Amino acid sequence: MLARSIPLRRGCGFRYIHRVAKLRHTVYSNNICPRVCFKRNITFCYASVNWNLWVEIHTGSRTFSTKSKWLASSQRLENMTKEQDVSALLQTLAEKFPVENLDPVEAVDCLKIIRTFMYNKMLCKNAVFQNQPPIITFAKVFQYQNEAAILMFVFQNPYFQGLLNQIQGHISQFNPANNAELFSCLVTLGISVEHSVMQELISLFHDEKYPMCLNDLATIFEHVKVTPLRWQLFFLRVCIPRLQKSFEANSVMKNTSCCLESVATLLEPFSLIQCSKMRYWYLEKLLSMAEDDHCMNLDSVRSIMIMLSKSDSSSLPLTYMARLTELCFKEIEKRLHELKPYQIEVIGQVGWQLGVYKSLKVTSHALDILEKVHILALNMLEKVKVSATLTDILTLLLGVRWQKLNIKEKEALERLVVKHIEEANIDDLLKVINFTLFHKVKNKICQCVVDAKINENMARIMDVSEAFRQISNYYRSFSASLTLHNTLMDHVPKSQMLFETEEFAYLAQMILCTSPEDKLFPKLIIDKVEALISQFRLSKITVLLRGLDVLNKNKYKQAQILDLHILLDKAFVQKIETTDLPELCDVAYKLGFIEHIKFRHADKIYLLYEKMAKVTMFMKMDELYRFCISILKTKLYMKVVLDSLAQYLIRHSEVLVSKVFVLIAVVIAKSGYELQEHSVFTKLCLEMTQKHFDKLDIEEQTLLAYGLCLLQICPPEILCQIFSFEYLMALDRYRAQNGWDLKFMTMHLNRCAMLEYPQLNIPWFHESFESKFDLARENQYPGLLQALSQILGGPEFFQKNVLSPYFHPIAVELFLDENKRPVYYTKAKHAQTRTAPYQPIAILVATKYNDGKLNGVLQMEIRQLEILGYKVVVICYSEWNSMALFHIDDRVKYLEERLFAI
Repeated sequence: MLARSIPLRRGCGFRYIHRVAKLRHTVYSNNICPRVCFKRNITFCYASVNWNLWVEIHTGSRTFSTKSKWLASSQRLENMTKEQDVSALLQTLAEKFPVENLDPVEAVDCLKIIRTFMYNKMLCKNAVFQNQPPIITFAKVFQYQNEAAILMFVFQNPYFQGLLNQIQGHISQFNPANNAELFSCLVTLGISVEHSVMQELISLFHDEKYPMCLNDLATIFEHVKVTPLRWQLFFLRVCIPRLQKSFEANSVMKNTSCCLESVATLLEPFSLIQCSKMRYWYLEKLLSMAEDDHCMNLDSVRSIMIMLSKSDSSSLPLTYMARLTELCFKEIEKRLHELKPYQIEVIGQVGWQLGVYKSLKVTSHALDILEKVHILALNMLEKVKVSATLTDILTLLLGVRWQKLNIKEKEALERLVVKHIEEANIDDLLKVINFTLFHKVKNKICQCVVDAKINENMARIMDVSEAFRQISNYYRSFSASLTLHNTLMDHVPKSQMLFETEEFAYLAQMILCTSPEDKLFPKLIIDKVEALISQFRLSKITVLLRGLDVLNKNKYKQAQILDLHILLDKAFVQKIETTDLPELCDVAYKLGFIEHIKFRHADKIYLLYEKMAKVTMFMKMDELYRFCISILKTKLYMKVVLDSLAQYLIRHSEVLVSKVFVLIAVVIAKSGYELQEHSVFTKLCLEMTQKHFDKLDIEEQTLLAYGLCLLQICPPEILCQIFSFEYLMALDRYRAQNGWDLKFMTMHLNRCAMLEYPQLNIPWFHESFESKFDLARENQYPGLLQALSQILGGPEFFQKNVLSPYFHPIAVELFLDENKRPVYYTKAKHAQTRTAPYQPIAILVATKYNDGKLNGVLQMEIRQLEILGYKVVVICYSEWNSMALFHIDDRVKYLEERLFAI
């Protein structure tokens, strides 16, 4: 072992925080480092395959040590340094490890040190839980205007060039996985593809004589998936022929279940392949291995289930998903009493998801097996409850179906959990927070974490803040929230000098979320935010906005809070221009879930979307997906954004993931805008619908059909398929678990089929849907009813908040005779809109986000109301609330012109 000390300047410390994945036994890279939080005293240790480099960074009296495996996917590296610190690192490495004394492997390890020191490897909680590729972002605390400056600074450094020269010519000596890691390192450091080292790497991977086994291929993609999409596709083209040869030689089939797990791991990269023939070849091979009794065991089942839970219909058609799930459950049934706790965890949790939501063809069989797993988990809990740790209990609880438990069983499990809380570590406590347990457990956890755990290690506040934010929203009246608030406030004065910038944003959010309505908000927090606001990244400003949203929702009005709002608004706008693309997408996604932000902060979102529209073409699929979700949540449609999304669809239709295509189509359809290339876009939508519709799941099919109806291009056969008996039965099972949105879209489709496609003879299934609507909007249109009363002669001539026979929301309904004179309003006239001798008038009020162009949903409602016989008058928000219509007389004249011009 090689051990050397490297003193670095004070303040250049950095830390690893071990991120806990939702599935505790998920397989990551070897030698994952234990969690170490660096505050004032740091020692960083690096362990590679061939040697160990110990880098000691002394900034205080104590020293901590750890071993870490670079690029372990469960780590988070933050708090990078400024330019002088990077320069100091390069200078220190050059002094302690001269290039001429390093062998090629050691030179590669030094490159990894530089890369990791430069970049902030962020794993947001959604990415960890869904096992998505980590988002590699440039560390903006370098305070550079762009990435190119710091990359050029490092690239021109003589020591860095010497490391590259030392590696050149020796790459063929490394194994494939190490070369893939080296390749990923060079790409993220911005090394040009024309560089000789890059050329040597590419040539080596093209060389068919270079040995690569199946496990190497799976490991390669763990490293390469953090690189741009074109390099992932490059490795796929290189690896596919090797994989084909492995199957043809039958060498894979002899390696039993280990190879099956490796083959299952490759599903993620194979989902990038747009060639359906190649993808189906791979799926057939995977299926044939799963059907082989020599390959299939409970560990293989676990790996396949994890893989299935991360797949969608674009990467794995439902027929294959159903068959693989059926084989998994068959193996579980055969070896039910051999299940181990960590297998029960995955099978119980993931299996339920697959059985109910995805593999509809095997639902009944899946439920029977999961019922047995549920009973087995309860029996094992009973056996181990005396000697088990909280970790063991939580593992088994993930296999339990809470809906099947009665009150006494739930209380028994609650007592079992509470008994072990005191000695639990914080990771287990965070898991318990996500369980559907009683309030007693929630309160106990809050008090335990605050009193014992947070005080030990304030760095973990990033982990607990989101969980406590959720608790605060649902349990504000319980003592746990107040206990948390008081303890944190007591802790702030004592420890504020230890708070780092990133951590303080989360701390402030927790205090915002737990602050009681009758208690003054602490000035200390506001002063601290003001002092640190210039150092906050855009994502952390968003964290504080989410905390303020809780106070606003609870009518928490205080002068200091208003000042904090103004401060955050100004900082948000300033940071937009200096934030990189992955963080912009993440911020946009989070903003969409803040309840009030689209009403109070639309101007900031417009600025954010305008910046993102310029870089839409450079987005990865997951970034584009989150961007579209944000637009649908905020309902803020900008023409420049819509045109950029349409251009992306037109240019990348061959490589576009189906679920992203669905979202782009729905966003543009809901906006109601006429695109620059509208005819090309609609034609391409129809082509992609015919190609992908059968591969989508139930929700995606319904959403796509809804979007096509908004665009008025929905093929009749799509509606016939959706309202077939088999589809409706599957839809009922699916939407029972998926809430209001899917039911609402189904009603819209039914209404569209009835009115716009009468030749299909599809019946009306939604007679009892009326109770779902909330129609009141008078506060946005003050004086509307008063002006109508003056025009018509009194309120008895109209009715507000009415539903059409097919549940179109109508703000005001009235009737005119043949001489355009108002008639008394009665319910009988409303029930006979199509046959009555009077002309029905529907006044619709468009929200302020419909200005300039009515959105697609409102356009469809107008179209369908006219089919029902209504004459439609639309009142726009900007016109009604303009200075020109400030007086009631002006509003009366405006309405008269609209009503009697019909």
